[in-house]
Amino acid sequence: MFEDIIVSKKETFGKFCEQLDCPLTNLRWSWSAISPRRTRAVFTVWADLLVDGRYMFWPNGTERPWMKKNGGRELWRNITTARKENMEALGVLCYPKKSGVDNRARSRFEREVVLVLEFVDEPDGLVAYVRGEAATAAARLGPVAQDIQPVPYAVDDVGAPGGNPAPDRVIGRTNGFRRDGTVRDYVIRRAQGKCEYCGVTAFRKASGEPYLEAHHIIGLAQTGPDMPHNVIALCANHHREAHYGDNADELERHFLEKVAQRESGRGKRGVA
Repeated sequence: MFEDIIVSKKETFGKFCEQLDCPLTNLRWSWSAISPRRTRAVFTVWADLLVDGRYMFWPNGTERPWMKKNGGRELWRNITTARKENMEALGVLCYPKKSGVDNRARSRFEREVVLVLEFVDEPDGLVAYVRGEAATAAARLGPVAQDIQPVPYAVDDVGAPGGNPAPDRVIGRTNGFRRDGTVRDYVIRRAQGKCEYCGVTAFRKASGEPYLEAHHIIGLAQTGPDMPHNVIALCANHHREAHYGDNADELERHFLEKVAQRESGRGKRGVA
């Protein structure tokens, strides 16, 4: 259907957004845009700030310098308008020239696919979750609701399987790494329905299975292995704390110790 649409590798960010029917207000400082027909909004998503498919667009608390800039003020207006008018929200995955700074510049961006976003108000701010991705060629033809594909990645996260000591990066897709699903399943079974860190019993999903989240202790983006000794099953609270808490380094050490103990114990008993 859209195989003949060519996505140029030399296309600028401004031109890319224009081809998505969302021309930028200002080519120099715009980070987002809304289509003239008010059916779609496009947003910059920085790859280094995307964690587990969760992206913080507007944090609560202390006002950041970028919020006062033209691009920041426009971003807030566009998010507010997109939500109010129920527009399709797409993200363009961008890689910064320098991470960890507010004053950012793009070194490159993903051209083959766009992220499909869903905004959610959470205690720490306004975030967007990646529902999936869609081919840019499809997005240029119109709404992508029928073309959304699951995102098979973990940016810093999700008998014992071998796993993968060096997970493959998903080339041309959402800043991620292929992970072994059998590792995740094994870790959830290993937990026996309890958070492997605090020991709290997980609540049951409609399917009857315990709700636990598999977390890569040393993130795949930091070359952590996708293997059982580097993955721990956590309750939602400690999973969030592992990513956003001020004691993340301490938790990492405790997680590694907990998993080492559990793996050692299973080795002695035999793997179920």
